[in-house]
Amino acid sequence: MAARGRMDRTQVNLARAALLAAGLAAFALTGCAGTSGRPAFNYCIGTQTFSPKYHLTEKTRLVETAQAIAEMGSNVIKFNAGPGAPESYHLPVNPDIKTLRGLFALEPSYQAVLDMPFD
Repeated sequence: MAARGRMDRTQVNLARAALLAAGLAAFALTGCAGTSGRPAFNYCIGTQTFSPKYHLTEKTRLVETAQAIAEMGSNVIKFNAGPGAPESYHLPVNPDIKTLRGLFALEPSYQAVLDMPFD
């Protein structure tokens, strides 16, 4: 039993859950209908593709995972373009790629992802 004026762990968790539910309900109701005259808020949630562990198609791992993310309805993607990125997607080594600009210009998989309908 909690001391007078203090909530026990279950009560705290229930209060947090109620607050979260109320916040989500308020968030969902403010913009879904688009009644304010402004465009409805875009509720698409994005995800990431870093060092994917599977490869199910003939496409590269980067393109395959990006297409799967787009097919789920997301318009946002986060992917690796830093040092070692091509290796993390098992892409062939291209000695001409020395910069980020070179990666996007010379690696077809990155070009394909940039051409996908992500914002």
